[in-house]
Amino acid sequence: MNSQTLVENAVLGAALQMECQLDEELGRLNELKDDEYDMIRQRRIEEMKEQAMKQREWDLNGHGNLSQIIERDFFDVVKRSENVCVCFYRPGSTRFADDYVLHLKKLAEFHREVKFVSLDAEKCPFLVDKLNIWMLPSTVLVKNAKAEHTYFGLDEFSPSGQLSTVVIEQCMFDRGFFTNTNYADSDSTKR
Repeated sequence: MNSQTLVENAVLGAALQMECQLDEELGRLNELKDDEYDMIRQRRIEEMKEQAMKQREWDLNGHGNLSQIIERDFFDVVKRSENVCVCFYRPGSTRFADDYVLHLKKLAEFHREVKFVSLDAEKCPFLVDKLNIWMLPSTVLVKNAKAEHTYFGLDEFSPSGQLSTVVIEQCMFDRGFFTNTNYADSDSTKR
């Protein structure tokens, strides 16, 4: 047997296994009783209600955009939102920092489960000291009012300085900060 035949046999075997699994699942679904369908439907309705309540809470807390805040608002923001992405930078200082903020604005639209805020590092010396911010821009990922990780500068996203929203999102996803990669999965990456 040549390697092409081996590959074809492996693909055929995998396809047959998938077909068997789908047939089993369809058989199980066909045998569901009306009360089981009602239970599944009711569970899904509850999940949808919970998600709608979360969406309303996020809207009330200003999720969905990148907000410029001042130092005294920081603690209130991290208490009200479970996940907060905090960008410390100096507006207009470098093209890289300004580009990075634009990428965060894009991510804020796609990850409404996270509150995105930015602070002018020069105007918040207490936070800069307490969070050990020594390079700009720096981004602190806050979960449940606790700083989980800090990106100092942009090297973790792109050592070359060529930033990509998809790469930034993937880095934060890998840290467990996003539940999915909404931006990478959208058609926005083609624009």
